[in-house]
Amino acid sequence: MTTPIEDQVQELTGQYYRGLEVLQALDEPMTVDELTAELELDTDEVRNYVAYLAEFDRVSRDSETVRSAK
Repeated sequence: MTTPIEDQVQELTGQYYRGLEVLQALDEPMTVDELTAELELDTDEVRNYVAYLAEFDRVSRDSETVRSAK
């Protein structure tokens, strides 16, 4: 049996873990295209995860370069 909140929790958990993957890939500043290639994801997906991480001040972005906010 699933509850209505379970789907939302699974979605947020997936987003969180994908964000961690992006953070781990950022051992040095990279462009979105470089992150896309390294993570083998769609460019729009990477941009969405970068925006998600930026909301929490985990990354910074100038032009096309993304940096971890370590």
